Amino acid sequence: MVMLLPEGLPTLESMAMKNWIQPDNIIGSSSLEDKVIYCTMDPRLRGPGTDHVLILTLLELPIKKVDGVPIYNWWGGRLGNL
Repeated sequence: MVMLLPEGLPTLESMAMKNWIQPDNIIGSSSLEDKVIYCTMDPRLRGPGTDHVLILTLLELPIKKVDGVPIYNWWGGRLGNL
């Protein structure tokens, strides 16, 4: 397991003291680490009256293209018994 959220990136602003801390973690498998484009936060996206900031994560995952002709089951029976 590896930490995907960069070290030291604050994700919470204390309502009373107004200081920023990092209590949140984003943890993933080591095979996922190279697929992370970014993992960050944007304090402008924080909702009113909340102390936590959204964590924005973008992953680049491979998508397999399926080449083939779709078979439709218009009659409600099993495919292949047309």
